[in-house]
Amino acid sequence: MLRAAPVRHISGNLLWTVHGTVWGLWELTPKTYLYLTRQEKLRFWQATTRALSRLPRHWSLLSLCARIDATCVLERSLSDVDLDVTPQLRTKTTALLERLDGVEMFERRFYLTAELPSAGQGWSASASATASNLRRLFGLTPPPVTVADRSDAFAAMARLEESIGAHLPLRRLTAAEQVWMMDRFPRRGLDEPLLEDYQDPKLFCDRVVGPDTGPGAPLRGVCLAGILDEPVYREGGTARLPSWRDLARKTATVPRYLQVQVAPRPGADLDAEDAVHDLVGHQAFVVQHSLPGEFPFPGGEWFAAAENVAFPVDWVVTGCSIPNTEATRRNATAQKHLVGQHEQWAGSPNGMPTELDQAHNAAEAEQLALAEDRNAPELELTAVFAVWAEDPDECQRRARVLTDQLTDGEYAATRPVGRQEECYWAFWPGQPLGGLHKAYRQWMMPADLAAFAPLAGSNLGDPSGALLGFSLDGVVLRPVLLDPGRGTRLVNRRSGNIVLTGEPGAGKSYAQKRMGEDTLDRGGRLIILDRTPRAEWSTWAEVVAHNPAIVRLTGGSGLCFDPLRVFAHLDDRGVRYTNGYLTLLTGVEPRSLHGTILKRAIKVVADQGGGINDVVEELLAAGATDPAAREVGERMANLRNDELAGIVFGEGIVPDLDAHDAVVFAAPELQLPTREDLASEYARRHLSDEQIHSQALLYLLTAVARHVAFDVVTRFTALVLDEAWALTDSAEGQALVRAALRDGSKHDCGVWLSSQTVETFSPEMIDLFSRWMLFRMTTRAAERTLEAFGIQPEPGLVELFDGLDAGQCLHSDLDRNVGMLQISASVLATHEMATRTDYEAALHYLAEQHAEQDQHAAAVPGADNAA
Repeated sequence: MLRAAPVRHISGNLLWTVHGTVWGLWELTPKTYLYLTRQEKLRFWQATTRALSRLPRHWSLLSLCARIDATCVLERSLSDVDLDVTPQLRTKTTALLERLDGVEMFERRFYLTAELPSAGQGWSASASATASNLRRLFGLTPPPVTVADRSDAFAAMARLEESIGAHLPLRRLTAAEQVWMMDRFPRRGLDEPLLEDYQDPKLFCDRVVGPDTGPGAPLRGVCLAGILDEPVYREGGTARLPSWRDLARKTATVPRYLQVQVAPRPGADLDAEDAVHDLVGHQAFVVQHSLPGEFPFPGGEWFAAAENVAFPVDWVVTGCSIPNTEATRRNATAQKHLVGQHEQWAGSPNGMPTELDQAHNAAEAEQLALAEDRNAPELELTAVFAVWAEDPDECQRRARVLTDQLTDGEYAATRPVGRQEECYWAFWPGQPLGGLHKAYRQWMMPADLAAFAPLAGSNLGDPSGALLGFSLDGVVLRPVLLDPGRGTRLVNRRSGNIVLTGEPGAGKSYAQKRMGEDTLDRGGRLIILDRTPRAEWSTWAEVVAHNPAIVRLTGGSGLCFDPLRVFAHLDDRGVRYTNGYLTLLTGVEPRSLHGTILKRAIKVVADQGGGINDVVEELLAAGATDPAAREVGERMANLRNDELAGIVFGEGIVPDLDAHDAVVFAAPELQLPTREDLASEYARRHLSDEQIHSQALLYLLTAVARHVAFDVVTRFTALVLDEAWALTDSAEGQALVRAALRDGSKHDCGVWLSSQTVETFSPEMIDLFSRWMLFRMTTRAAERTLEAFGIQPEPGLVELFDGLDAGQCLHSDLDRNVGMLQISASVLATHEMATRTDYEAALHYLAEQHAEQDQHAAAVPGADNAA
């Protein structure tokens, strides 16, 4: 059967129907719900309850599991990137498209549609709707929408938006998004359109027709002829429904799916054979059949069940808000009837039916709820779920699976017998309530519907950025994008700081390298402190970065990192960092007599424009009359002869590193003390000279790395510090890291720290991270870590950490959404080899590639000039 849609005119987020009503459409921002604490869930429930209490008479909540493809992911990845500035991304775009080709990916979107109160209200609004329906029955064209109609509708929409938006964030839909939604409904599972294809506002705007632009001027809206009148609908795949006589003779079956026939969309990616024939798909529907007498919260999040099936599901709740006084009056009448039935069953030997007693208790509970909040309406609603597939058997299988998933105890769902087309049209905005609603309607309070968590989502990641991985919450595949520098670009500036914690081999370094690769590709910089014995970050940078600088901190390097020279032009930082370095090196207490003498000598030398060697001479000179100064000076003179000290006390050059996109300070020879060595004052006093030099040098290198990272503010820079405990276990190192975390956003910089335990970071430091990633760890460690990051350590979640695979983590993004994440591999083979520490293979592969390019250049005349 071919049936016309109820749409008459579209303007912005407004929709005029053929029934004489006007509706407003908004997108709702879901709450990533699964890992919220109990207090956060209750706050979200309260906000949802208040918003639902302010809905108008007729409304619907719509949740669509929209398809996205490789092109969508690519467009979002490149939305804020200039390929002329970052040409290396051109190679990756092709590789990404090849990897995601044919992969089914989805994202869930939530919408609110609400009928706007008519300016006339009462009988005049009903008369207008009746007149529109009569015109439609007689085949007459409805009168055009005028400029005045649009102005009145926008004013009514703004008032409603202000009332609901005070509790839940709303975004007005565009006319293009409305058209996408309507074009998608009949094409679910076929050539389903992508939202990204409906972004041109010029194609979907209405305009005044004719020279008159006054209030009575008619408007011409979006042309919907090819979308709304095209599909053909057949219940059960037949043009004629079976008669009751056929059903009684069992010569026919009742249809439980809807066949939809549509013409291919222009430009759709189809085979040559499909492009010239109509497409035929099948949709099946499941409706809410019965509910329990009480709605537990938390624990009654019924809509979340749609996320636990291995195929996409749409759902809609169509509702009618009944004012409190009207609902109270109707409920009181229902209670009288129930009391009368009680009396009828009083003398029965079988006793009163359980259902009657339950109905009486439910009516009493509802009466109490209505009396408790006189402003809260009663909601009369119907919930419909949709699944689809090209094959009718597969479509029906999905419907059976979803029905089983939605049926749990007193919660029951069913597949309607017939009524498939009614179920289909229930998803359309502006569709009036009909027989389906009367057959399956349920009554509840706004707080009860909020307890179902209809706006609970599993969103994770940034709206744009590189593909970091895929969400593990839910069964359908959802990409997760990451833009590490997004926080520093926001009007309300947020930090770019990221913390990663987990046991060795869980994937912390892998995740840092994947984020680092994406940062470089998007024109950012990396400043890395590499302490690994194999200098793995150095080799990684040589493979992945475009203009790396590897600063190898070994004896005889010819470089000098004298803090009084490196920071000579920067206020008092030279004094501060020199004092921190020498305090760690000499072991003096900062507030002791020796510490005061050391700091005074550093200040005197800095004022004279000297270097760190001059501090030794200043102390020895003062030691002629001051034994304490002589003691500190002799200790420094002895320590500066060590090979590691030569990097600071030597006469080498101070490197200029601003022009490089990746700077790696490679210090594989550092012999840092273990956490046990730093656990007590006694153990600290017995550190070897090599351990003392290593700890002091690590502090100084971090200060230099921070300076290099903060010095260039024209692009986002990430300061990468692996195994941060070696820094934070000293007071000087902890102060340095805390300052970098606090000041980074002002310099368009983020600090990425990793450690095996959360105890590495103080509560103040944890508050400075805008994102975190928690990898595999023991259940005990998981409990401590979750509590530190404000997540309720429930037993099921804690036990999950012990079984995570490498590269899987619990991730909190910039918007505080929390979800399980699988970090994906790099799209380029060489980068993936380097990220997985298979450096030899990566370098060998690169050498082969360069050799092939050289051979090609030699064979092609003029190739050198072209290059």
